[in-house]
Amino acid sequence: MNAHQILFASLFVAILSGCTKQSLPGFEEALPVSVRADGVSLGPRLSHANGMTTLSWMERSESGAQLRFARYFDRKWRDVSDVIEDPKMFVNWADLPAVTPLGGDAFLAHWLSYSADGPYSYDVMLSRTDDAGESWATSYRPHDDGTPTEHGFVSVYPMPEGTGLLWLDGRNTPDGGMTLRAATVNAKGELSAESEVDNLICDCCQTDVAVASSGPVAIYRDRHAGLPRTVYVSCDVIVAHFIR
Repeated sequence: MNAHQILFASLFVAILSGCTKQSLPGFEEALPVSVRADGVSLGPRLSHANGMTTLSWMERSESGAQLRFARYFDRKWRDVSDVIEDPKMFVNWADLPAVTPLGGDAFLAHWLSYSADGPYSYDVMLSRTDDAGESWATSYRPHDDGTPTEHGFVSVYPMPEGTGLLWLDGRNTPDGGMTLRAATVNAKGELSAESEVDNLICDCCQTDVAVASSGPVAIYRDRHAGLPRTVYVSCDVIVAHFIR
């Protein structure tokens, strides 16, 4: 055994020793809970906020694809609700739509819709319901650049003035790089505080946001000019950035 193997083994034992000193949380027995999804369903995504859990997914249709969701409470999934059927819906395994609970019967849905013929020319679309999905407001975009480029990988989080949004924005591509932008939307669908969080990031990685006492913290994969994304990914560097 060489020095590197000895060092690795020592670290591994130390980590295991540290883990054994901590008690693991107790969980009840896992129970299967079926969802009444029809046809070919794909892209499931769980969202939890304000004590409510939702599951959203896409279903292909003859005229495009549908976004659907169901609410979970009392240990069962409730009736499935339709959000939108979009003939231009971008259906992808990595960049997924979601239906996020906002409190009470209010939910915010986002999905992706092609804006041009390019394979990654799509926009973020938003819509809100205040009656648990019985009706949905007219959809709109959180970005107004109008470029046929990639907009996606959305994260939704609470803000005092409404609901915060974080997304990858390709308005500067192909000459520039992928950017990270944020905005706030209120119950009327009015946008405010749109800003550029980072002017050069990875162009195909998921975002996330955690809300701390000091405000929202965006988690995303960063990059630097002249540094290939593949090399940066191999280093597995994740950057936390405060949205100001």
